[in-house]
Amino acid sequence: MSTRNLFVLFGCIAVLAATCGSVSAASIAITNADFEQGPVNTSTPTGWTLVSDWTWVEAGQGTGGSIAFDANVKSNHVGNPAGSISQTLSSVYAAGTYVLSADMRAADGTPSFVLELRDADNGYATLATATVALASDWANYNVELNVASTDTFIGHKIDILLAHGTAALGNTRTDNVALNFTAVPEPSTIAMLGIGLFGLLCYAWRRRK
Repeated sequence: MSTRNLFVLFGCIAVLAATCGSVSAASIAITNADFEQGPVNTSTPTGWTLVSDWTWVEAGQGTGGSIAFDANVKSNHVGNPAGSISQTLSSVYAAGTYVLSADMRAADGTPSFVLELRDADNGYATLATATVALASDWANYNVELNVASTDTFIGHKIDILLAHGTAALGNTRTDNVALNFTAVPEPSTIAMLGIGLFGLLCYAWRRRK
């Protein structure tokens, strides 16, 4: 095989390997993320922790006709009706980008809603938060967290929180909670991609000569 063809073959293999080796977005498991496990008309949905008792939950109508988390602020707690549920996941933080999202709507009133990513191993410290004004129709809302390789909470357990964001009474419905993660490419992957591109550039230079 000629030197030129070796350049082409090596370059293509390296670029292909680097591309395949790069990590795409992966879904992180959340227990009862679609609230289909019930139970109905109780204080806490299965798999979640009720952080505040200012809300009660029941089976509501979700997207696609499924069950949704239906949080109604209790009228007898008008002084502080902001309630929340959370869940500590088995996954730990790594370098990359996390996107916590949920389908939500305001079923009654005009409440705002909070999505948070927290550090379960550091007093549930908030790492990323977003307060959104819910529309009356279903829409997807999210909060993003970029984690650097130098962040001190790498290796700590991930905790997610959903909460009422204001003291206004209202009824919110939440469905299809998801957490996606895109890892930072490994240095070896970046190096391989660079080598592959260098080989292809050498081939192009030789052809021009």
